[in-house]
Amino acid sequence: MAKLQKLSFAKSLIFTISLLLGLSACQKKSDNSAAVPPTPYIDAYINCPTCFANTSTLLNAVQVSTGLGSVTGQFDIVAQPAAGFDLADPKAIFYYGGPVQLIGAMNINIAGDRSLCWAIPGQYMIRPLENGIMEKGAIFKGMRIVAEAGTATFTGYIIRGQVTNAASGIGPYRGSDTNRLGMTLLIDSVNGQACPLPNMPIEFF
Repeated sequence: MAKLQKLSFAKSLIFTISLLLGLSACQKKSDNSAAVPPTPYIDAYINCPTCFANTSTLLNAVQVSTGLGSVTGQFDIVAQPAAGFDLADPKAIFYYGGPVQLIGAMNINIAGDRSLCWAIPGQYMIRPLENGIMEKGAIFKGMRIVAEAGTATFTGYIIRGQVTNAASGIGPYRGSDTNRLGMTLLIDSVNGQACPLPNMPIEFF
């Protein structure tokens, strides 16, 4: 009888410890996914021969996030509109077609992620290495970026992207705080070292 009581107590103790560890892990995951997106910044277009100066901002502080919040951030979308383009239109991004750049910041909230090529957690400042091309409908493709957090860096290629605003009912527009950028990002190097193949793209929603 005493042995049964000891066995029952041991099982209860193991269950309690497992439950507490599980709750702790969930809390840590929740804290990461709720990380506040950083404030965008504007920096010189270093090592970007195709970049353009005197940019015109189509949208400010467009939000990005992976599905589980492992990466969050926000960007300004800047363009080089042709003469006569109505940049004052709040929905200018929907009608714009031409070169486009993303400038802003991104938080990596977890460590050891294969799809991030094991880039360390932190807040990275994002600037362009090559322009992308935006098509009418707020769709763009073919942009290269560099991310910098102190001495930590990574470079990546945005295969495709689209700005949306499901909450507005009229699509993305300047002045809204619910504009979102969905995109597919392929990180190809971290701290100057090429990522091992095959690379795994990251999906933002």
